[in-house]
Amino acid sequence: MQKESVSIGLLRLIQEQLRQRESRSPGVVEVLAGLKRHLDNTHLAVEENPVLPPGREVLLDRSIEGINDPLLQPLADQIRLARNRLTWRIDYGLFYPEEADVGQAYLDGNMHTELIGPNGCVFPDDDFSLGLFMLPPATLYRDHDHAAPELYFNLTGPCGWRFDKGCWQDFGAGSLIWNPESMAHAMRTYEQSFLSVYSWTSNVNSLCRVVPADDWQEIEAQLANTQNTLQPS
Repeated sequence: MQKESVSIGLLRLIQEQLRQRESRSPGVVEVLAGLKRHLDNTHLAVEENPVLPPGREVLLDRSIEGINDPLLQPLADQIRLARNRLTWRIDYGLFYPEEADVGQAYLDGNMHTELIGPNGCVFPDDDFSLGLFMLPPATLYRDHDHAAPELYFNLTGPCGWRFDKGCWQDFGAGSLIWNPESMAHAMRTYEQSFLSVYSWTSNVNSLCRVVPADDWQEIEAQLANTQNTLQPS
């Protein structure tokens, strides 16, 4: 029997973790269905194309180290094994219209790897995607929406979220965030970098839309100030 790749092993662990949380959030059933469809047909997996953009290696390692929930340690270990075998990409606004202002902090620190989806993945899929998403500390991911329903399975925390420009709420490691189709949402990181499993369950080729809010500069200044106070003198 051919040994499975570490990427497929990572997907199986994500599947196992989501099964344990299946009743906790809308959208988990849809994500599990997408995972099962591909993990039942591992013979269709394509060879990985390892890419790790220079300058993001230290942040990625710190993000993996930040997975400190004991229940998530098997996932952390598998991500560490897969680290150099995945295709990591930086979003320079690719998923937004050209005029969208996603914020410099986001552009300077984001990175993701797509394991299932339309963009050269282990499992190609034109209408379902799943991967890992990373942001640095003290970063605002500005309010935005998209036609794709989206699930986040957060591996680090706490991180802040708001929906439809409402009140901010903090969520810890192991939490699930469901963003229905076209619901505006934003997130912010604090002292710790952010690492999460994400999945778009349909409409994966749709663009995101920035939803302007008048408090972005204030929030970004507060986060930058917090980050500066944490730097060694």
